[in-house]
Amino acid sequence: MEAEKGARSLHRLGITPTLLRRAWYYALKGKGRHYIEHKHYDNVLVSPLYDWSTVEGVGRGGLKVTFCRGSEKIRYVELGVEAIGAGGDAIVTVM
Repeated sequence: MEAEKGARSLHRLGITPTLLRRAWYYALKGKGRHYIEHKHYDNVLVSPLYDWSTVEGVGRGGLKVTFCRGSEKIRYVELGVEAIGAGGDAIVTVM
């Protein structure tokens, strides 16, 4: 029930599933300012929220995706990134 109330509050602020999906899209494009054609925003700024750190053996970082009209900040989404897996060739040989 609490999660549902939180989702409704975010939706009232304009933080919709579509906006969250767009935030992810621009986060994948990388840091910096991305100019777009949209009826509410004309640019998106992707910036670090906090640097990569390791807490209890888990690597984490954060990004902030801000949707702007000119220099006015209209909406923002903060994304947390956590390492969930890794792989590759061995770099150490066990003898």
